[in-house]
Amino acid sequence: MRFGERTRKNLTAGVREELRRSFATHFKCKSPLDVQLSFIKFSEEAGLEVGLEIHLQASTSLKLAQEFAKGTAGGPESCATLLYELTDGNAVEQELGRDVAISTELLDITETIRAQQKADDFEFSYLVCETAERDEPKESDPSRPKTEIELPYKMYRLVHADGSPCERADKHGFAMSRVYYSKTELPDEVYVELCDSSLRWRQSSDEVKIILLRVPAGLRASRDLHVQILPDYVKCANRNVARSGEGEVYFEGQLCRGIIPEQSLWEYDSDNGLLTVYLKKMNLELLSTSHQHANMWWPRLCADHAEIQWDDYEKDYSDLPEPIMRQHEKNELQSKILNNLEYKERLKNESLQEADEVRRRLRQERLHEMRTGERLSWVDLSQGKTGRSKVTIRRG
Repeated sequence: MRFGERTRKNLTAGVREELRRSFATHFKCKSPLDVQLSFIKFSEEAGLEVGLEIHLQASTSLKLAQEFAKGTAGGPESCATLLYELTDGNAVEQELGRDVAISTELLDITETIRAQQKADDFEFSYLVCETAERDEPKESDPSRPKTEIELPYKMYRLVHADGSPCERADKHGFAMSRVYYSKTELPDEVYVELCDSSLRWRQSSDEVKIILLRVPAGLRASRDLHVQILPDYVKCANRNVARSGEGEVYFEGQLCRGIIPEQSLWEYDSDNGLLTVYLKKMNLELLSTSHQHANMWWPRLCADHAEIQWDDYEKDYSDLPEPIMRQHEKNELQSKILNNLEYKERLKNESLQEADEVRRRLRQERLHEMRTGERLSWVDLSQGKTGRSKVTIRRG
């Protein structure tokens, strides 16, 4: 697919996921992962070129593909109509435009996959698993596991607030992560930056902070920017977009979880063009499980973003809601008192045990002295030593 007068920045994470989902739904694929981006190219002459590789199995899907290929024979307007009929909403059309050219190629890779089925690098055995089960004997070697996985560190990277790379924290066993309840103990802030460099964000227990990187510098916030914050949706665009539907959308996304718009705010730095959004978490998860603080941690920012690995960076719980923090401090105090009592009890038991051991040693030494008339320490007695034997010498 070729999109004229578009660049890589128009192919956002949301657009990519919507294209994959739409094509997977239209061609009745088992999973959106059956639709993969094969290449992304850009040049001043050709514009933005995007390659999609779609794996089809059933004859019904093949007929849909043939009909789609026939529909792409028209001009840019017909190709754009064909493409945007598959997608949901106008977000994709606003980003990619109407200057669309589509070319298709249908290839039968069944025999190729069968030939590779026992190769070490085979990745798509599940595409012909039903045929392979019929052809193989009952007793056969197990096939390789499915590789339906997207590597997380190709979808995002960890950076500091200024965008400099951040080394990932040392991994703990069992995917555990360190938790901080005090602001004085917090390390340097770590942000998650998307692979398309459109934004970087971080979160605490009560707030989500988003830094938008595509907003131009030198704008006037009140005149040029339109920021819309809803309970599950955030959009930032040029104010001309809000009025006439023309212009540039800097960010738009369906949030992973709910927020409180009335307690959220944003600020714009016109010198460097950074727009920062502060979202107040709704934290409905704490209503039912107030003691499980990990339930309020967002796995991703938007619904179409890749999931962030749990143990990538430390958790900031220093701004828990006041009732939850009071309960946590109360539990910590009770736990500390209990630990102190257990420690004192352990010291008392150790002291009594040591006194019993001293009495036992003294008793052992006294009994030996009463029986033999010799005084030995308990160390010598424990090692089985005895006193010097008396030798009587008789003269003839």
